[in-house]
Amino acid sequence: KVTAMKDKLNDDLYFFTPSSDGYTVAYDVNGDIRWYLNDTFIWDIQRLKNGHILLSSNRLINNPYYMTGLMEMDLLGKVYYEYKLPGGYHHDVYEMPNNNLLVASDNFENGTVEDYVVEIDRLTGEIVKTFDLTKILPTEEGKSENWVSYDWFHNNSVWYDETTNSITLSGRHMDAIINIDYKSGSLNWIIGDSTNWSEEYKKYFFTPKDENFDWQWSQHAAMILPNGNVFVFDNGNNRSKIEENYIDAENNYSRGVIYDINTSNMKVKQVWEYSKELGSDFYSPYISDVDYIEDNHYIVHSGGTSYKDGKVQNEPAGLTDVDKLKSTTVEIKNNEVIYKLTLPTNTYRVEKLALYDDDEFKSGK
Repeated sequence: KVTAMKDKLNDDLYFFTPSSDGYTVAYDVNGDIRWYLNDTFIWDIQRLKNGHILLSSNRLINNPYYMTGLMEMDLLGKVYYEYKLPGGYHHDVYEMPNNNLLVASDNFENGTVEDYVVEIDRLTGEIVKTFDLTKILPTEEGKSENWVSYDWFHNNSVWYDETTNSITLSGRHMDAIINIDYKSGSLNWIIGDSTNWSEEYKKYFFTPKDENFDWQWSQHAAMILPNGNVFVFDNGNNRSKIEENYIDAENNYSRGVIYDINTSNMKVKQVWEYSKELGSDFYSPYISDVDYIEDNHYIVHSGGTSYKDGKVQNEPAGLTDVDKLKSTTVEIKNNEVIYKLTLPTNTYRVEKLALYDDDEFKSGK
């Protein structure tokens, strides 16, 4: 299903990566397929500064979804570089200002997963810097319902902010967005409910400025906006760490949310949200994405909605028996929905990208 205000849209395509059956694929504003890859390339897809695209390799290094590394290719499928990492690749990668790649990886020797970030030299593939979260955070605190000892943090996003020289990560299994200093690796701050955290770490948490506020839960795709605000997809799982306060899927919601944070007084304010009012129709207990296009122009992607016997589910589709899948992607400009695409599958992320690089096109390359 497609709804498009074409007078407010351009010719850019919406590139999706799969979480269930399907291809990495691009749709236009009509919902027509304009491009796809016929092999398994998953996780994040993005356009690099040189006009190529970056996405996962198509081979596993370890189950269930840890890929050997990354591939840089053009839209015709020509591969320019393949980066193979000892700990593989999952979820997210960020192109640094120095053109190096900051990658969500693993250190399997730790006996844990999704708690290791590496920076690789773009030209040589050499690992030049590492961030081991087991040395930055306690692994036994802040537990959500999804916490397990080998996947205690479950990092699903990587974002570098040049202004503060820091890295922002999203720990789904702690319901925590964390920020660490790039140079030292030390912890700067944490966004989230501080329940189940010891007093030692309370100082890193923000306090809401007003009552019109909701924390994020089991979040994905945390990023720092140009003005310093934090944009994230709030999956909303349970909306509490306390079991007797859990909210079931049928009464729950997911949303895109923007937080204004003040690191001087450690206050946080919720300044924008979309889709809370849609309730369980937009509820995704896993995956999903948000993207910033420009001020007051965003994409909010609920990628993992599933149903069993007509009831929305609270578990990821791959972990439970379901009979219907759905993903919903919405583009919002000045608080108006200008594009909406609903697909009968689950999709990890979406990126709105031009089919060609404007500078290359104008120069005739």
